[in-house]
Amino acid sequence: MMRHLKASAFVAILATAACLTTTTTAQAQQRGRTPNVGQLVSGLLNVQVNVGDITVDDLIDVENVLNDNEIRILNNILNRSPILSNNQDVLNNLLRDAEIITVDETVVGILNGFLVIAPIDIL
Repeated sequence: MMRHLKASAFVAILATAACLTTTTTAQAQQRGRTPNVGQLVSGLLNVQVNVGDITVDDLIDVENVLNDNEIRILNNILNRSPILSNNQDVLNNLLRDAEIITVDETVVGILNGFLVIAPIDIL
């Protein structure tokens, strides 16, 4: 069942940061490269998401793009950055209110338009 946000809210969270080049998971796998922690974090630094268009099909499980060590590094970065943590909280609240993610899931990054989520218990 696809859950859509009924309100057409537009969220723009901007922070000054260097942007890293991102590739989709499919493109990265085709070229023999995998996404890295920096790419996911970069997506959270400069977020422009029209939450009215987000569905569960726009979500990627972090365990499909990062290994356990990279997930631990990502978690440490998110916990130590007030900007990233704030942006993460805003996205989590919007997506939970829209019933796109559950209280047991959290946004940990954005990768080329896809929201990367993780179960809270692995962080």
